[in-house]
Amino acid sequence: MAKGEPGGELVAGGGMNLLVCTPSAYGERELSYLIGQIEHDFSHTKRLLEVKRMVTRADGIFEFTDLGEAMWRVEHFIRQSKLESVQPEPSSGARSP
Repeated sequence: MAKGEPGGELVAGGGMNLLVCTPSAYGERELSYLIGQIEHDFSHTKRLLEVKRMVTRADGIFEFTDLGEAMWRVEHFIRQSKLESVQPEPSSGARSP
């Protein structure tokens, strides 16, 4: 992405898990709404996703490409790993007096 290019950095730069729960097909309005929850310029972000070949669009339906799905899986793994690493250890059931 060119320096100073507005919007889209979070999603197109590695925030797909913040955007969608599963890498499946999304209608134009639904994807605009989801992106709009975390990015102000959702139109620019959708274009970036296409330019970076993470999604394809046909007849108003956006579908993840193999690259987009792979990126989503990697981000999901990293996010889950980080969440698990900050979870408290389960107690042994013994209470301190």
